[in-house]
Amino acid sequence: MRWPVPETLAAESTLQLRVNGAPQVQDLAPTH
Repeated sequence: MRWPVPETLAAESTLQLRVNGAPQVQDLAPTH
């Protein structure tokens, strides 16, 4: 799979992962 802008995809994935694993999000919405 070749993307013209893999940086954007990687950045979004990393951001989502970081936000998902961030303690702030869990504290704000402890749904896990």
